Amino acid sequence: MYALIVALALLSCFLGFVLEITQSNILHVRNGRPPNAGAALFPNIPFVPLTYVLGAWGHNQLQPDLGPKAASAYALVSIGIRCWQVVRARAEFRSLMASPPESSPENVS
Repeated sequence: MYALIVALALLSCFLGFVLEITQSNILHVRNGRPPNAGAALFPNIPFVPLTYVLGAWGHNQLQPDLGPKAASAYALVSIGIRCWQVVRARAEFRSLMASPPESSPENVS
């Protein structure tokens, strides 16, 4: 069961990376820069799954079999919210890329 929690935590991290990169690229395009943002994998990869597992373990100490269910439910809600945010951010990014660049006062000669 804990392996499932780690897998869900890693999926949540991956969606977070996609969202971070997309939102950063939106800012890049708005500021007239090429969309070439990246994301830092550390410290999210070791700490987010560890937090999920420790949270599940802690809940198990309070109520047997509650921990994995609570952590999995939280992960699924988090993944659903991030998916929705990624879809919205990608749509905004595509619309920015499709529209002609605005001329800012700094770029006008």
